[in-house]
Amino acid sequence: MKPYGRQDILEILNKRAAGLEKGYRQNIVILGDELIGKSYLMEYWLSSYHSNYSIPVYLKEISGSFPDFADKFSGKLLFSFLKNSQYQLKEDLNQLLDKAEKHIPQTCAAIREILSQKKNKPHTVFARLLELPEILHKETSKSCIIVIDEFQDMEGLKIKDMYELWSRHIMLSKHTMYVLISSKKHIALNILSASLNLLFGNFEKLEVPAWDNHTCRGFIRERLKPFELPEQVLDFITGISGGRPFYLNVLCASFKDYLNKNPAIKPDFPSLPASCQELFVNEWGILNRRFCSLIDKINLEMPGALAIKLLVETAKGATRISKMPQTSGASRKEIACALNKLSTLEIINKNSGIYFLQDKVFAFWLKSVYESRINGYGCESRAEAVKKSFEKELTRLFDEFREAQLRKSVIANSLPKTTIITQSGSGPHQGTSPNSPGRWEIR
Repeated sequence: MKPYGRQDILEILNKRAAGLEKGYRQNIVILGDELIGKSYLMEYWLSSYHSNYSIPVYLKEISGSFPDFADKFSGKLLFSFLKNSQYQLKEDLNQLLDKAEKHIPQTCAAIREILSQKKNKPHTVFARLLELPEILHKETSKSCIIVIDEFQDMEGLKIKDMYELWSRHIMLSKHTMYVLISSKKHIALNILSASLNLLFGNFEKLEVPAWDNHTCRGFIRERLKPFELPEQVLDFITGISGGRPFYLNVLCASFKDYLNKNPAIKPDFPSLPASCQELFVNEWGILNRRFCSLIDKINLEMPGALAIKLLVETAKGATRISKMPQTSGASRKEIACALNKLSTLEIINKNSGIYFLQDKVFAFWLKSVYESRINGYGCESRAEAVKKSFEKELTRLFDEFREAQLRKSVIANSLPKTTIITQSGSGPHQGTSPNSPGRWEIR
């Protein structure tokens, strides 16, 4: 399925790839929040892009040891070359080398030499890996488009002077185009501007924003066919999703499945809490599992209860440090340090002394599910309490949304029909108090 609302970025990718074929190299960095659809966008583009002059190489999930990375880089390069040449393939590095050797002997010889040293000389091997696309170009006249998803994770490979080597290579390699992708905007920009000085690397920055209201509405209508939601419910789902495609997709899928299983139920708000309760509350619910995993990662990075307490308090609306000491039981200094760490991890955002969770769905889960779960007593009563808390919080948000519509009805009626009321801070244009779940604004 073609990505919604991303045509402008797809056109730029096509234009830059076409330019590479003509000898004009333009590197790209793609930034955007998690679950905004960057990987799906790239996978769609790669599946639809075909050229006899350029070879796209997609490196995803950079993890493990450097020898593993060396194998993956080499294997992906060979696989992409052979696939571009219409060969039937298996993703086994030795088989790929054997199959490619008669076509690109110099590149294969370089790979064999590189892999023989991968455990002993990571610094040297990394520099040689970066040269492989240029060696391939000399043999085939084909340029390479190297796509690295979450490129900041390469720091975990612990290569000495990695950015210095990489920066020098980017400047000198005329037939290799890089597309770097990151969900950690501030970390990525810092790497690009400081550690990986790309002044001469000619990088173009593309930001993937949350979907606007019009795109969200169109997506929801399309996903819920043949059911038709009331405009008010449609706008409410748009608001709480924050315009993130992943959340909209799972919410719509769950809602549609519930309506199909219960044909007598009207597609209106009263059926929404029941339809998505499993997503948020059930142990194996996709959103519950995702957020529990995020909590585990935070606990590993920041042992102790303070970080999680601050997340819950921030989700509940404690946006300034002055409001947190009473509820967290920590000193102002301890709170400031913890918040700064959470901000560095890009879990909490900070704007003019105001802290907020950019991920509205995560904030909702913290308030409606997680807090009730950790404060409950007794397994059975706790499970029921969590369900009731979830339904109560979702209903409260919807009631506040309707009240906001009523209060603003005179103004809303005077605005264009495309204007809707949405939750403050839930889209690409944030409100003045992005962490206040009860505030809604007209757009």
